Amino acid sequence: MHSRPVPSASLAAAAMVFAILAALASALPARAQDPCRGASIQAPGPGTVISGTVAILGSARMDNFNFYKLEWASESRPDSWSAVSSTISQPVSGGILDRWNTAPLSDGSYRLKLTLVDQQGQETCRRTVSALRVANLGPPS
Repeated sequence: MHSRPVPSASLAAAAMVFAILAALASALPARAQDPCRGASIQAPGPGTVISGTVAILGSARMDNFNFYKLEWASESRPDSWSAVSSTISQPVSGGILDRWNTAPLSDGSYRLKLTLVDQQGQETCRRTVSALRVANLGPPS
């Protein structure tokens, strides 16, 4: 069999397509990475019944980290957030983010929100856990 020579224009076009595909492939992983992959609330999880002081476990870290805050809201007023405590300026990776004293709260369903703030003051990452059941039953009367 005789092979026919490939025109140089076809080789140049193929090389250009290959270069473009290689550039796109190398750019995809950078875009696909979640900048907030270091933000999570691991416990308590949705549907957990909690009372008293509860340790909030998770991670709060990202590039350009400044601080994070934890807030709670009643499911009946989901946009009315209150601080669990003051802001925290040390990143956490798989540990205790804060302790939430639920004792003053009425029994019911609540939400918990973790917000990470960057060096420019932008609230960059948010994670929310819903359907937390506070059950601070008092002693029988």
